Amino acid sequence: MLKSFLSFLLICLFLLSAGGQSFTIDPDVPVQSLTDTTEITYINSRLGSRFSFSPSFLDVGVHTGSLGFDLDELVELIIGIETPDGMYCFRTSNLPRGARYLQNQTAKMGMTGLQLSGETGTGIKVTATIVSPFAPSDDLEDTGNIKIQIVPAFYILMDIENNSRRQVTGNYLVGFKKFPIAENNDFTLRYWAWERNATELYFADNLNRENKIVLAGMRDKEQRHVSIQGYNALSTPFTINRGNSFADTLIYAAHHSGQVLFNKKYNTPMRFYYNNFWEDVFEVKEYAHENASLLLEKSQKFENILTRSSIDPKEKWVFALSFRSDIANTFFLKDQWGNPGFYVVEGRFRHLNTVDVAHETELMAIFAPWRLKLQLETWTDYIARKEVLVSETYRNGRLVQHREGMSASEYGPFIYHDIGDQPYISAQSDYQFGPHMAVEENSNFPLMLYWYWKLTGDDAFVRSHLGMVDVLLNSILNRDTSGSGLVDRAFGWTTYDKSDAIKRAPENVYLGVKQMMAYLVSADMFESLFVPYRE
Repeated sequence: MLKSFLSFLLICLFLLSAGGQSFTIDPDVPVQSLTDTTEITYINSRLGSRFSFSPSFLDVGVHTGSLGFDLDELVELIIGIETPDGMYCFRTSNLPRGARYLQNQTAKMGMTGLQLSGETGTGIKVTATIVSPFAPSDDLEDTGNIKIQIVPAFYILMDIENNSRRQVTGNYLVGFKKFPIAENNDFTLRYWAWERNATELYFADNLNRENKIVLAGMRDKEQRHVSIQGYNALSTPFTINRGNSFADTLIYAAHHSGQVLFNKKYNTPMRFYYNNFWEDVFEVKEYAHENASLLLEKSQKFENILTRSSIDPKEKWVFALSFRSDIANTFFLKDQWGNPGFYVVEGRFRHLNTVDVAHETELMAIFAPWRLKLQLETWTDYIARKEVLVSETYRNGRLVQHREGMSASEYGPFIYHDIGDQPYISAQSDYQFGPHMAVEENSNFPLMLYWYWKLTGDDAFVRSHLGMVDVLLNSILNRDTSGSGLVDRAFGWTTYDKSDAIKRAPENVYLGVKQMMAYLVSADMFESLFVPYRE
């Protein structure tokens, strides 16, 4: 496994320029059959933008919205075709009257693409690929690639193959079981009472009525709005000779200009960083439309990293899943003064941590080292120096006190694992700080700083944080009362706190290895970068 992982990292570092002419997902990645008993949900989101578009086959629909799973909405997504043989749909919606599900439906997951495939049984194969654009970037000055990473837009690539013995004429449909609105938020029924030519449909975002999500075609004409039993969709005609295929592209985009989180430490609202580039959903749609070829080409090059890897197909699936999970849990924000901040949210707990113990952070740093830099900078703001009573509340008739700094801070400062509640950054209330991972997070900081240094060669940034490393390592050393070099007091919990043997055992192997590595990499940084003061 280690050999395979190293092989994957080498490919990531040296094959970023690999390319391809059409968007494909690695054929080696295992596919999932989609039936009426399939319970899987595919996480699909935008880096730091929260915008989600996640098919859920258990719920029969997609989870979508401009704030991701913090405020998402389950809505049925209809993707299907109408032919003389009838209407056929994917399992992202319930069937309209008289329609049938496509046969042999499958889903295949890449890092940037999610591909749904099915057949009519009459020789027509339908493939819908949802692409979440991505391109590697070195720093925030790399504006072109940053915009590709964070634009709140997806592409839906439709491909219809005619493997029958005759020419096929019909329409393909993409839409939602949701009432559309006009661009000016007019909900009048008369506006949508008759089918009409339309290249875009606007829907209200679950966030609020003023927030709009748009489904837009790439054609100037031919498409029209259709309404079928509550589904409102764009319908596009096609005529395909036998042995040929038809391809088309749609855009699904959103925008959120308001406050996302509030930084209670600096008393400032936080908005999405993408507001630096796009003021509303119309500008997002225009950017995605005008730059579709570039964004899809860059995404394909990135996808080819996985394709060209020699790792096991199941490991490819895990890497794709890890990449998607990481992206879905990220906030890329700016404060009222324009200062950027990158945060990782810990699932539906909604409290935030900066550099988490998950391996996605190390992997993503290869493709976007600037986000690790921002996370490290933020982490220095959240240090426990003493135990402080934050609040008290009654729960089930019992007084519960909420404290910070509860992991024996008398041994020295340590970094919070979670920075999720007052006076920090969160939408979560009544969250008691924890688990405190004093030794693990104090070790993580120099380890992640070293990783960033080796990826970027940014001596100045690393040098400016050596004082922080010194404080954290001395705090670790203070927790070694036996003189063994490894902590035996006040180490808090660990990543593997489900095991009491690991959580409570002094000098356990997991924490021991982290400490030793933190000492070694810190020695390297100090030897190379520390400039002693001379009178």
